[in-house]
Amino acid sequence: MQNAIKSIDKEKGIVKINFIENRNGEWQFSIQDNGCGIPSHQFEKIFKIFEKIDDNRSSTGIGLSIVKKIIDFYEGQIWLESELNKGTTFYFTLPKISA
Repeated sequence: MQNAIKSIDKEKGIVKINFIENRNGEWQFSIQDNGCGIPSHQFEKIFKIFEKIDDNRSSTGIGLSIVKKIIDFYEGQIWLESELNKGTTFYFTLPKISA
């Protein structure tokens, strides 16, 4: 969420959060923004620790690597779709836990 908010470069920022039950019976979450977007050649880089795609000094480059480790621990998946100057959507899945 914080990354979505920080990436918005438009006068009217939009962040949408959603979830569905996907075809595999998992919970699939999405966080969509209308920010600056992420170049496709940097999709893998953003999930590596201490890797950043900008020169923002307030960014540590560890947030998304931690998110990925948590998703991996729970045997989920994380990925993104992005278009420069239009925005980014992050998706992640988590298995349903039976009570």
